[in-house]
Amino acid sequence: MPAAIVVRTDRGEERLDLEEFEARVVRGEVAPQSPVLFAPVTGERWVAAGSLEIFRQLYSPRRLHFTRAFTLGRLPRVTAAFVLLNVLWFLAMRLFPSAVPDDTLLRFGAKAGPLILDLGQFWRLWTANLVHESFLHIAVNLFVIFNFAGALEAAFRPWDVTLVLAASALGTTLGSFAITNPASAGASGVAYGCLGGAVVFGLRYRTILPARYRAVLGGAVIPTVLVFLFIGWTSSGVDNWGHLGGLAAGSLTVLAMKPRMLSDAPAPGRLWATRIGPLALLLAAPLAFGPASRGLLPVLVPRVDRDLGLSLSVPAEWRRGAGRLGPLTFMNGLPSYGHAQVAAGGFLAEGKPDLAAVERRYVQAELLGPEAEGRIAVVAVGPSRPARVAGLAGRSIEGTFHRGGLAFGVEAFFLARGRLAYEIELVWPQEPPGYRRLEEEIVRRVATREPAFLSRARARALFAPDSAKARAALATAETAVAP
Repeated sequence: MPAAIVVRTDRGEERLDLEEFEARVVRGEVAPQSPVLFAPVTGERWVAAGSLEIFRQLYSPRRLHFTRAFTLGRLPRVTAAFVLLNVLWFLAMRLFPSAVPDDTLLRFGAKAGPLILDLGQFWRLWTANLVHESFLHIAVNLFVIFNFAGALEAAFRPWDVTLVLAASALGTTLGSFAITNPASAGASGVAYGCLGGAVVFGLRYRTILPARYRAVLGGAVIPTVLVFLFIGWTSSGVDNWGHLGGLAAGSLTVLAMKPRMLSDAPAPGRLWATRIGPLALLLAAPLAFGPASRGLLPVLVPRVDRDLGLSLSVPAEWRRGAGRLGPLTFMNGLPSYGHAQVAAGGFLAEGKPDLAAVERRYVQAELLGPEAEGRIAVVAVGPSRPARVAGLAGRSIEGTFHRGGLAFGVEAFFLARGRLAYEIELVWPQEPPGYRRLEEEIVRRVATREPAFLSRARARALFAPDSAKARAALATAETAVAP
């Protein structure tokens, strides 16, 4: 028969088995000064419960105070400040909109892979969390954040909650930026981070949470998270990778923290090392990396049109598009604000190409014609001037136009390679600035290759060296690209 512990209370003496005694100590129902008799340890003597090792291991005044005093009724000042910042940002977007809603999002800081990679605008990793498309979008996000970040703020210190919000925000945009290229915005990833933090906090301290809060924290939040994730994965236009990044960052940050009622206030040095320092690093890294990276160019990948024997090097994340000039058309994926593209094409002329005529046709087809049709406006074209690209002599023009209320620069090159005529067009936005340098590098890296018709003629001549027809065809092909 297991030994019993006798506890003397106001109601008399109670015999408890070891398991019940431990449970009562954890619940704070046995005080340190309560007289106890535990024969295997105390013999026939009554001693204070606090003198027993088993009591000291289980009794925690802080945990008891947490159970009795924890409340969600405190004003969450850090959370309220974050909510207010989002509201002010949203009002500014409504006061100064662009003609196209997506342009407003980008102008006010939405995440856009091309603007980050091509121009070094890494500050968008922060501002994207403040940009919202509609009243419903911001209302849902801020409702979740106020309730669940507010719950975390009731449990943790202000610096802790600030770090949770910052980590969730950066985790959101980094998760989105690493996987997806299109523009995205909103504080939903921060909301997921707060939901994940509430799950971690509730599960980790479920044994000492007041009963009324176990129904809204911890495991009770998991169905909400799963439902939101399911809705995201089954809906179009939702940045699910950003949601997962925010969820992971918020959860892991809360996992590394202890509630303020269960820990001493950190000394100034430790506060800097564990809260202010990491927070400052999180805030500063994207802001500092942008200026530091502006002297660098994105990774440029050669794209080749084998029929024409022409190679363009464009940013790796740029997508192939459709254009009048041909298959060598690539763009950064942004529809209007920040839109940049490069295109190249050509043809084999009967004789020496008339580059002046090619230039006139281009100006009419790409600038003056669209202006007359109302597709672009305020077209200005500079004078034609000599140009040399990839060792080929030719002509070039430069101009500007407006589309959708936005200004763009355009430069076109017209080059001759024997009877081959090449057209290369570059379009870049004047806002945000910075794409001009990239376009110049694309031009510098233009290269020529052996065109497909020459390769085929050379192959036929190799396989039939005695064929006069094959040799004649090879000579004709070589003449076509001879300077």
